[in-house]
Amino acid sequence: MRYAWIQKVYERQTNPMHFQSHLLALAVAAEWDFQTSESGVQPSTMPLMTLVSTAIDHISVDPTPTIENILKYLPTDTACFLATEDDKILRRRQLKHFGPLLKDIQKKFGVTLATTENRIGKVPHPPETLQKMRETVESMDPFTLSALQCATMETKSFIIGLGLTARLISVNKAYECARIEEEFQIENWGAVDNGHDFDRIGTKLSAASTLLWMKG
Repeated sequence: MRYAWIQKVYERQTNPMHFQSHLLALAVAAEWDFQTSESGVQPSTMPLMTLVSTAIDHISVDPTPTIENILKYLPTDTACFLATEDDKILRRRQLKHFGPLLKDIQKKFGVTLATTENRIGKVPHPPETLQKMRETVESMDPFTLSALQCATMETKSFIIGLGLTARLISVNKAYECARIEEEFQIENWGAVDNGHDFDRIGTKLSAASTLLWMKG
């Protein structure tokens, strides 16, 4: 049964599975070797395979939808919305984590990033910043775009995703940045049962980072 499932998945693969490095190929093969369940292939245990398939079957064919999906997070980026002075504890944590990341991205990419306390509307980034970020994303190869899209969607932040992709922050730091406000709310109001999928976020961020290291 196991190999029948693998065959079905492989047949749905539109393009040949060509990898950018031998190490990445071995890592994906290891995910396949882990598929020992009698119920068949478990996609949730194959994050690298998911990212690679996305890169090969979708992004390499037409990167435009992925690029637009990534860039739509920038005007409403979590890392650019700061709490007001009334929420001193939360604001202090945001500045501690987001401040250095914003500075590093501005320095590396030569842009100016805006921040706002207004929760309604979009962050007023300069037009030249939006254009520069578009050019940056458009220059990425399909595997990098796949990793960036994953990190951006999981953290709800283009800034955090780009920081991870550009190796300005680690996986742990990206996770901490993405969790600032929710952890603050949990401290004050408690956790909601089944309302916080921490493991999924951590797994996908780790997979995105692993793909970047292994792709060569």
